[in-house]
Amino acid sequence: MNTLFTCCVAVWLLIAAALLQPTKGDEMLPNTDIPATMAECNATFKLGWRCWDNLLSDGHVIDESKYQQKCWFYCLLDRTGAMHADGAFDKDLLKMVLQGFPNGPSLAHLNETTYTCVAQRSEVDLCERAYAIVKCIMTEELSRMHHSS
Repeated sequence: MNTLFTCCVAVWLLIAAALLQPTKGDEMLPNTDIPATMAECNATFKLGWRCWDNLLSDGHVIDESKYQQKCWFYCLLDRTGAMHADGAFDKDLLKMVLQGFPNGPSLAHLNETTYTCVAQRSEVDLCERAYAIVKCIMTEELSRMHHSS
């Protein structure tokens, strides 16, 4: 059962990583391999399958009291250059990393949502801050998707 779970997570990471790759004509992230970065972050800060499912459907992790899960987001954003050690965001890289969430299509309001969510950030802790920006963008985009359908 544990092997099956590990395989499912690995397959999902590969699928998610493919969705996160810039499309033809987009700039590549500087010196960043998204699939490898996601796998590296998941090896250190495990995000389970249910956590991913909830993130993609509701815009947040299941149990927000689990600090380690929030650090996964800092790991990803830090290692892609979308977030710096001082907590500042590179909005262009942040948009590139998050493009394709939640379910693969382009996010219609990603520019506006990113700028709004970055402006609202007051968290000092880097893990909390990284998770908060992803949660803000995800919940806003999911809300817009549900209202437009």
